[in-house]
Amino acid sequence: MSDSVTKQELSSLEKRLDSRFDDLAASINVFATSIQEKFDHVDERFDKVDTRFDDLTNVIDGYAGRLDTYASEMAAMSHKMNRLEKYIQVLAAKAGIDLDTVSL
Repeated sequence: MSDSVTKQELSSLEKRLDSRFDDLAASINVFATSIQEKFDHVDERFDKVDTRFDDLTNVIDGYAGRLDTYASEMAAMSHKMNRLEKYIQVLAAKAGIDLDTVSL
């Protein structure tokens, strides 16, 4: 028996290897496509989550703005009430009225 290989045997081997590599490449392509579809699905879900977080951030910003306005209004009202109480105390003192004895 001879240790040499014929051109026909090499050609046959090459065709079998090409066929097996083609099958392997097709399997890898199917797998890669499946993984890509799954990643696309996950990306879509994250896009929806991002939109919901953006909406939530806008709502929170709106409430924070209202809270700031309310706090400013309360500070102004408190200042005005303190000023009016001082006016009442001054007027009561000038009129000789003891505010502790006045019943409401």
